[in-house]
Amino acid sequence: MQELEKILEEINDRFENLTIADDECRKTALSKHNYEQVKYFQNAMFYTERAKGIVEEIIHKHMGNDGWIPVEEHLPEDGQIVIISMYNNIKWVTIGSQCGGVWKPYNYITDLGIDVKAWRYLPDPYRSEKGE
Repeated sequence: MQELEKILEEINDRFENLTIADDECRKTALSKHNYEQVKYFQNAMFYTERAKGIVEEIIHKHMGNDGWIPVEEHLPEDGQIVIISMYNNIKWVTIGSQCGGVWKPYNYITDLGIDVKAWRYLPDPYRSEKGE
C-alpha cells in the first residue's frame, strides 16, 4: 500500500504542476486579451482535474483495507455517492454522501448522531460475459 501511496503522491505532484503551468498560460493569454486561448487553458485545467480524480479513484481501489478510506485521511468529493461505514449505537454500512464534512446516509431517517468512520467508492456495475 505504501508503494501505491507514493505513486499517487507523485501523480498528484505532476497534476499540480500541470495546473500551475496551464494557469500561468491562461493569465498570460488574459493579459493579451486572447480570450480563445484563455478558454483553451481553462478547459485544460478542468480536464486535468477530472483526470486527477479518475487516477485517484483507480489507485484507491487497489489500496489495502479492502478499499476503505478513513475519513481522517481523505473525503470523497462533495455530493459523490459512496459506501460508508458508520456507527450509531451499532456498526453498519450504507450508501451516502458528504458535503463540507457533513454526511448524509441515504437510507437512514436522520443524520444526527452518526459517526462515519470510513468510506469507499461504489463498485463497478455487474457485466455479464456477454457484455450486457
